[in-house]
Amino acid sequence: MNNIIFIIFLISSQIFPQMDNPRDYFPLHEGNIWQYRYRNNPGQTGWVENMISCGDTVMPGGLTYTQLFNPPYYGTGYIKYCRIDSHYNVLEYVDSLCSINNEPDTSGLHDPPNSFGCLVDTSISIFKLNVPDSTYWSTFFNIGDNLFLPSLRYMGEYETEIFGQQTRAKVFTQYSRQYYPGPGIWVEYYGWNYVFVKGIGIYSTGFGESSTATLEGAIINGIKYGTLVGIGDNTENKPKSFMLYQNYPNPFNPTTKIKFVIPNVADAFNASTTNVFLKVYDVLGNEIATLVDKHKPPGTYEIEFDARLPHRQGSNLPSGIYFYSITSGKFHDVKKMILMK
Repeated sequence: MNNIIFIIFLISSQIFPQMDNPRDYFPLHEGNIWQYRYRNNPGQTGWVENMISCGDTVMPGGLTYTQLFNPPYYGTGYIKYCRIDSHYNVLEYVDSLCSINNEPDTSGLHDPPNSFGCLVDTSISIFKLNVPDSTYWSTFFNIGDNLFLPSLRYMGEYETEIFGQQTRAKVFTQYSRQYYPGPGIWVEYYGWNYVFVKGIGIYSTGFGESSTATLEGAIINGIKYGTLVGIGDNTENKPKSFMLYQNYPNPFNPTTKIKFVIPNVADAFNASTTNVFLKVYDVLGNEIATLVDKHKPPGTYEIEFDARLPHRQGSNLPSGIYFYSITSGKFHDVKKMILMK
């Protein structure tokens, strides 16, 4: 009887091989760290940046997201909040995202069209880890003042060897349209690709041989892969760069908190000083308030912004979209917040 069961097990294991867990292609455990080498052209030595999983945060709405610092699909200097849902979609938290263009989308790739109105306290699909080959979907990237409307396509997976181990990789490619509000024009981009490796996460991003980010080493669930520069096995994995967090709560009424980090290294991001300016602006670019204007030692700070305080013209602020920016040396970052009365 036992022999029969064993034979059935062997046959079934051939017919129904063990399935991959799609979550293994994007491990988000706290303390994971990935080190990428960025290049703007093939002959460039490039520079190294770390992506760090900084732990989980419960966002408005009650869902838990993992904070990622420097995700390579955005470039450097950004903090994003991601989670993987029950359908194995990589979702990014969006506190507010409003269309800045009502032009009909005739590409046939965007669903829905880019006249999507506003998304508030929700999430958008960045990558889908468990869909059939050649599946298309739309998403939105909001970087600085520019709005990206890319469509992504899952190209399939293949066997590969990474860091001396046989594993599998998933490939995604992207078609993008980017709107520049200054001149008021759309520019189209093709050919960005993203490679996810099982057990590792994002292995590479790039446009052909230029503007690439390639993984050189990682620490995943305590296991070290490849070569890491400036990171020991016992290194405390915390960002060593300026960071500006999304305000919380958002939307807010009448107060909200803004958190930022001054790094331990004074010249991070080529900053020549740690004198910090934190300011609030309206949608027309008028300065509403200066929250910080002083030299700050390294550390984490949290400032409260109160819309009831007398600001410009001695009146409280009306409902609407506002921006807050931080500047220190050559580092500059801007984020959006919503006052909703």
